[in-house]
Amino acid sequence: MPLRGLVTVIKDVPPGEMSRLYLNHNVCVLPAVNEPLGISPLEAMAHGCVPLVSTGTGAAGTIASAGDGMVFAQDDVNDLTEKLRRFAQDKQLLHKKSVKVREFANSKLSPAVFAEKLVQLIEQEK
Repeated sequence: MPLRGLVTVIKDVPPGEMSRLYLNHNVCVLPAVNEPLGISPLEAMAHGCVPLVSTGTGAAGTIASAGDGMVFAQDDVNDLTEKLRRFAQDKQLLHKKSVKVREFANSKLSPAVFAEKLVQLIEQEK
């Protein structure tokens, strides 16, 4: 299955428009090389947009803990292409991943969870 026509590269998006993009797209790809964090794929998860990131981003570990098949080898175009193709060919898989990443983001990455963990850390220091 050719990916031409299924992939759109979007750049220089104002921060206020990001939520709309995540909600209207299925996959957020970050083909980073030595990216310290890579926040966009984490934000995408909260909107049910499946992240697909390289091992060259700091978010790769968090995304890998959310489920299999969402991290590809840095600089490996074939690995990226194969993972994109799998999502394009299996809409049911893509939907399951969408639900799973949204649940993961809500249970592990939400502001409420962050605040709770911060309070726990502060309490440990007393």
